Amino acid sequence: MAQSVLGRAPSMPYAYMGLPVNSVCRKASRQTARSYKLACRRAWREAVSARLARGAFVLASVLSRTASPFRTAAAALVYLSAGCAARLRHISNGKTFTLLTAPKTAEMKKPGHLRVNTALAFAAAGVLLFAASIYRVGLEVVLDGESIGYVSRQGIVEDSIAVVSERASEILGRPFTITPDISYRFSIVNKNKLFDSEGVEAGLLSNIPDIDRLCVLIVNGEQIAAAWTPGEIQTVLNEILAEYPSSGRTTFTQEVSIQSQMASLSLLTAPDDLRAKLKSPVSGELKITVNEGDTLDSIARAYRLPVDEILSLNPGVAYPLARGRELLLRRAKPLLSVTYSEHVSFLEEIPYEVVYVDDPLLWAGETKIVTEGSDGEALVRAVNTSVDGYSPETDEIGRLVVTEPVAETIAVGTRTRETTGTFIRPYYGQIASNYGMRTLFGRREMHYGVDFRGPRGDPIIAADGGVVTFAGTMTGYGLVVFIDHENGYKTVYAHSSKLHVRVGQRVGQGEHIANIGSTGRSTGNHLHFEIQVNGVARNPMTYLNQNN
Repeated sequence: MAQSVLGRAPSMPYAYMGLPVNSVCRKASRQTARSYKLACRRAWREAVSARLARGAFVLASVLSRTASPFRTAAAALVYLSAGCAARLRHISNGKTFTLLTAPKTAEMKKPGHLRVNTALAFAAAGVLLFAASIYRVGLEVVLDGESIGYVSRQGIVEDSIAVVSERASEILGRPFTITPDISYRFSIVNKNKLFDSEGVEAGLLSNIPDIDRLCVLIVNGEQIAAAWTPGEIQTVLNEILAEYPSSGRTTFTQEVSIQSQMASLSLLTAPDDLRAKLKSPVSGELKITVNEGDTLDSIARAYRLPVDEILSLNPGVAYPLARGRELLLRRAKPLLSVTYSEHVSFLEEIPYEVVYVDDPLLWAGETKIVTEGSDGEALVRAVNTSVDGYSPETDEIGRLVVTEPVAETIAVGTRTRETTGTFIRPYYGQIASNYGMRTLFGRREMHYGVDFRGPRGDPIIAADGGVVTFAGTMTGYGLVVFIDHENGYKTVYAHSSKLHVRVGQRVGQGEHIANIGSTGRSTGNHLHFEIQVNGVARNPMTYLNQNN
């Protein structure tokens, strides 16, 4: 046994470690007092650290296997305290005094064990703090003898009962009041497992016999049907879409979704019944019979429908509407409509443009095609979209011009028909007889005009602009035209084979009015041309512009 600094082991009982050691030290030599105190402190620290480490080990091992960590922590803490007290008593009784050795021996002790024990002590405290941050005291909710979860306070359950009653009434479609048999008991629980009001409401709803969590088909925000698995509903939806050609794209016109919800068991629907329900009409078909006097506009106003919609529902409708014909104003719409779209390509005509140019040689109001127009052709790519096979719409997405169109050019006359006050030759043929006395058919008589010889059918033009006062047959003149130039002058064009004007028509200088002929008192095809001034015939050659 190691020799103490006093030469013997202390046998005096100590109330606690500090005072006896200090008493012994005062009796010892002052040279060894400091080392003696250091050895006593080390003994104290080793005792506490060893018991803390042992308590932490027991606490950690039990925590990994138990669901009641607070009870285990309390037991470990009691064990740690009792162990430390026992250790101190053991030292105070002098049974373990190896640390109270000579100063030299005490100074040779290594501090490594002390640091390890201290670290283990802090680890044990950390485990206790960690457990306190995760677990807390809560209330276990027992509904009809069965636990449904944990809450932090009783008021959460009481507030949820009224909400669940209202929610159950909405789900079932009838008044419903929940009267549960609920009891509570305290428990230590992971705070992450504590229910909020939503969790309690879900638990209460799930315990109502006519309500369960189902896969619900929602169409435009309305519950339509339900099934236990989403696959049962999705299969029916896929079968409806599969009725259309696979070359295009099919989607539902309405907003459709399958959601997991608390719903009434009455929504459960067999696949065949669901298919029939989705295809059943929600609005009936509307047809009318056209009556006498009905028009598309009057029908559209009467039924408050766009004319375009009526035309789209009745392709090939003709104007005017035939009496007794049936018109479709509204087609039957199913509960779930399908929009079908496909890419198409087709050739489309490109209409040619018409270009108008002024032509001073044509009379005002007259037109003449200078260049014939022709349509072009383009290859069009588009998307055809229809709903339930009706009302197809085409949206163009691209085009390639195959043949460019050729514009048509039309000349528009700008020549005026007003009187100019000058006269031009009505025909450019050779003069056969001048103005004055002449012998014809053996008789000498006055010739009041000028004859221009020419082949039958050649055009005769007006010497000046004016108004046609006579156009027809006259004795001696045959087919003749009289033009009043509204300035005291008149001109006469006789013996024509064909007339191109009518009485009251305004003509312009140089306009085609008749054709060379030999009608009336004539000896051959020619034009008899006269100019009358205030009703008196004058020699035309003195009035004609010889440059024309």
